Amino acid sequence: MAPLQDFVAAFFVLGLYSFIYKDNTYYKFCEHTFLGIGVGITVTMAVKNVRDQCLVPISLGVLILVPALILGILMLFRVSKNYGWMSRYSLAVMFATVMATRVALTVQSQIVGQMLPAINAPIIHTDLVTAISNIFGVTGLAAACTYFIFARKNVHPALKRPVDLFSKYGRYVVMAYLGASYSNVMMGRISMFIERILFLCKTFGIA
Repeated sequence: MAPLQDFVAAFFVLGLYSFIYKDNTYYKFCEHTFLGIGVGITVTMAVKNVRDQCLVPISLGVLILVPALILGILMLFRVSKNYGWMSRYSLAVMFATVMATRVALTVQSQIVGQMLPAINAPIIHTDLVTAISNIFGVTGLAAACTYFIFARKNVHPALKRPVDLFSKYGRYVVMAYLGASYSNVMMGRISMFIERILFLCKTFGIA
């Protein structure tokens, strides 16, 4: 017989999937319980992080964290109607920091990280299948960049048709990538659904 926690989990799984039929009280109870537990864990971890990563170091003399503590306190004014504007300073610093960090990481991981393997991809001294795959990867990357970068009005008339054809190839490459990405996401969701169904069958002794 399955342990009690498995039956509790199965109760909430069935409640969440009951939304497939229609919105109902059972689903709302499971949804609110899930959100309440999530918010509770998030608040607990946030308080713990503030204590361990800010208050304790400040008490030990790490005064460089004082501005971060002040900005964090200003975020709490978000719930006030009269002083909610004070949280904008914290939000501005946070957004600027996140954007600067993300732009650098995006350029490094998605642009440089894709160009270097394409440049270093072996084509001649390798087997036929790998060579064809590398050629497709290099030309596909160049065509996708052409599709997004080149403006048709700035292209020389003699090169307009080749550039148009190459950029059309890049459009197909982008469409294939988006289709593969969407299929990968859907397969992940289907795998999660199958895993939950198997869990329910095992819990209730069906299989």
